[in-house]
Amino acid sequence: MARDWPVPGAVRHRADLDLASLEDAPSVCNRLAHAGLEGLSTEQTRDRYNVTQVEEHTSGASARTHAERRPGFKFGFGKPIGSTTDFTPSGSLSAVLFMEHDRYFFELGAGFLIPGASQSGTSVGYGGLISELGASYYLTNGNVAPFVGGGVLPRLIFSGSALNLAPYAQFGVMVSRESANRFFAEARAAANLMPVTSNGDQPVELTLNAGMTF
Repeated sequence: MARDWPVPGAVRHRADLDLASLEDAPSVCNRLAHAGLEGLSTEQTRDRYNVTQVEEHTSGASARTHAERRPGFKFGFGKPIGSTTDFTPSGSLSAVLFMEHDRYFFELGAGFLIPGASQSGTSVGYGGLISELGASYYLTNGNVAPFVGGGVLPRLIFSGSALNLAPYAQFGVMVSRESANRFFAEARAAANLMPVTSNGDQPVELTLNAGMTF
């Protein structure tokens, strides 16, 4: 039976990648080597560690060469529970700053906590100015990476104790880590250490947040 042998001198695979400067040489060589050995395009061999300068300027890809600072925004929807008082759901809107390293990041934020309208006439809500200080660890190192973390929410509540602290734990996912524009979602549980109403209520808040960085 005849075998399909390669034709001597035939081109089996071709890949090319633009080199902007000698600083790109390690990334370009890495990409071309993987493309040739695996029969892939150089686009398929790109990751956060071998993005070239040309791609940073033309496609918005983000090179991983040092710790990154990414500003952004997020919005949230939460429900206070674990209290005899019936609380209305609340919303939030914050500006955020992610300081990201290879496997972990710090998260800073400031914004507004907005109480929902009472539907029954007996439920109450609370709002105010919020900030956050937190840190999270990536469970994987891919372009889409889940993370776990925690932190504290220093807040100024317009009812109950003026100053409020609420430590929190969270689980989330970061999407498009290769890109300058990233999307993320967080599920949080935060426990109020000070009362949020004049009745002394200290509910636990379950919150879903979503946002993007740029």
